Parts: sequence; structure tokens; C-alpha cells
Amino acid sequence: MQASNTSIPAPPCDATQIGRYRATLGEAGLQELLSATIHTAVDVGAIKKSEFQRVIVDTTVQEKAIAHPVDSRLLEMARRKVVAAAKRCGIVLKQTFAAEGKTLQRQAGGYAHAKQFKRLRRVVKRQRTILGILIRETKRKMSATTDNALALTSLNTWLERAERVRTQQRHDKNKLYALHAPEVECIGKGKARKPYEFGVKVNVLCDPSGSWSTPTDGEFRMYAGGTTKEEVIAGLHAKATIVFQEYCCEKTSKFIAEHGQEVVVLNAPMGVAGTDKFLMEISRLTGKPIPAQLEKERGELVDAMADSQAHLHGKRYAIYGDPDQMIGTAAFLMELGAEPSHVLSTNGGKEWEIKMNELFASSPYGAGCKAYPKRDLWHLRSLLFTEPVDFMIGNTYGKCSDQSSPCSPDLVNRDKNE
Repeated sequence: MQASNTSIPAPPCDATQIGRYRATLGEAGLQELLSATIHTAVDVGAIKKSEFQRVIVDTTVQEKAIAHPVDSRLLEMARRKVVAAAKRCGIVLKQTFAAEGKTLQRQAGGYAHAKQFKRLRRVVKRQRTILGILIRETKRKMSATTDNALALTSLNTWLERAERVRTQQRHDKNKLYALHAPEVECIGKGKARKPYEFGVKVNVLCDPSGSWSTPTDGEFRMYAGGTTKEEVIAGLHAKATIVFQEYCCEKTSKFIAEHGQEVVVLNAPMGVAGTDKFLMEISRLTGKPIPAQLEKERGELVDAMADSQAHLHGKRYAIYGDPDQMIGTAAFLMELGAEPSHVLSTNGGKEWEIKMNELFASSPYGAGCKAYPKRDLWHLRSLLFTEPVDFMIGNTYGKCSDQSSPCSPDLVNRDKNE
């Protein structure tokens, strides 16, 4: 920014201007802006039209900048918003409960920290009562308010959100987690360190043709693999669908089956038995025999497993991760003569635990092994103190669990070795 001959460093614009600009454009304007950007990139040669024939679709969570949703805080914020919106419309309230609301929020935080939940519930109940009084009084006096349509629209919006906060219960669906961002959802993706995320689901479509590494052999060429759009469309008419995640894709499997397609549900095909089951299903669905080359490679795998017995037999493992991967990994370890002593899965349920126990019972190396559904790395850390193991298999977050164990196991990073 220039002021006479003095240069003062400053941001190009205020941060709030970006939000107002996005709101002014709207969804249709953003779509048009994105379309114009893509067409410009094609015109200048930055990307090729052929690169749009193949895309990768992924789903992630876009977290929102909100405070952790707590009932007492949401109720107090709703009270403040209703009072402020009523004041802008010229509504005079008998009482705003400003002092009591502030005191109740402070008391709720103290009771929650001290785990005095009976007192906490009493405070939250009083906050709901106060908010209900303000909502009802505001609605009664709205008919005699000013003709400011913008202020009335804002007041109606805050009243509707405040009523949602006041009436929602713990196990309700479509709860309101942030007054300023009603689109926020509570999403659980099975992450050990962050079991729940507050944001919105985002579908990401990317073109892999210009981003994957290619051999450095002096010839420039783009990545030639991937699934084309035509193949995705043709998948709707496939004879069957093979699902490798029995527990994480339960609703997907049900949806496909309801639309008349055969669904073959498997767990992660690891080891000899898991791979055999997968190949047998492929052979059954296609009506073709298993190629001789694969039978030869199976024999080579069995020979390698026999050679590794001296190094792996009797070793104790702690494994953690996706429930379907844990089934495949545990089965493979027992084929090697190893003992998966601790098997943890944050998003595994009772049915998964039953299936794991059946798997342990099918092998002599499963004796003494145990599955832990709905457990995280903090629980694994406690297990490593009381029942130490020789190896851990999981992602890199597990390295924090093994450092303080009196018998620290070696961590096998599954992220790099899959």
C-alpha cells in the first residue's frame, strides 16, 4: 500500500472480503468461474483434453473452523445471537439473562472438568429454559417490529437455529454443531488419533495422468494406467462386484445387491488362504481356470514361507488398523507360524470381534490371541506394558506407543510395506 513516499506492508485485502466475495458469487458463480479456469487452461496448453478422460475420485473431510461442540456453549451462543438479532429489529426484551448466562456457562465448564455430571445436567437444563423463554418472547413481539426485511430475515434464521440447539438430544441425527455453519457434520473415518471430525464431506476428482512418476529413461510420457470413464460407466452392467471391505463397505454392498448385482464380500486378500479364496471367486465368476503362472507363484510363496519359519515362528505381534485388513493380516501371520497377540481396530464392532475369535480358534497359533474392537493406540500402549510383543504392524502413528514400553517392539510400517 502506497502512502505518499512511504511503503507500508499490508495484506492485499481483509480476510473477511474473501468470504463476502464467495457469498456474492454463489454456487452458480463459482461453477462458472471453475469452468472458465478449465477452458483457459486448455486454450493456453497447460492441460490436454485427453487428460479429462481419466480421473480418480476420492472422499475426504473438509474440517470447519469451529469450536468443539458442547451443549452449554452452543446454548449460550444461541442466547447471545437471539438477543442481538432482536435488538437489531427493535424488539425490547423483558430480560436478556446476560449475567446468568455467563455464569451458567462457566459453571458447566467446571462441572464437566470435575465430572460432576448431575450438576452439569442441571445447569444445561436451566440454559435450555432460558433460551426457550427468549425464543417465545421474541416470536410474540415480532409482529410489531420494524419493516426492515433484512433484519427480520436474520432474526428468523437465528430463531430457527436456536430452536434446533434447544431441542436436539444426544443421539439425534442432523444435529447442529455450529450456529454460524449449520452444514457441519460429525464424521467418523476410523482414524486412531482423530476418531471424529467436524466438517463437510468433499468429493475430490483429480487427473492422475500428469502427476504420477514415470521411469527416467530419457523418454517423456504420461502415466498410461488408471480406469477410464467408459469403464466406470460399464461397471453398472457388470456381472458381479467384489468388495474387499466387509465391515467398512457394508452399506455399499447392500446398495449394489438391491440393484440386482451379485456381491462377493471378502476381507483383505493376504496370505495363501485369502488369495486362494479371491482367485477361486474370480474363476467362478468368469468361468475360466486359474492361470498356471499364478499356481507356480503360489508354490513359490509357500516355499518362501517355509524358509522363513526359523525367523518368524513363535514371534508375538501387535497389529492395528482397518477391521478387514486386520482379518487378512492376522490370518497371514498365523500361516507363517507367528502369533497376533493383540489385534486392535477402532472402527471394528462386535461382529468383527466374533469373526476374529473364530479365526483364532482355527489355528493353534491363535491360542492366547485377542481382538479389541473400539480401541485406540492409547489402549495398545497399556497392553504393551502388561503383555509386550516382538513386533508391531500398523501405520506410523504407532511409533508413539512403543517408545515408552519396557520391552519396545520393532514397528513394521504398513504404510510403506504394503
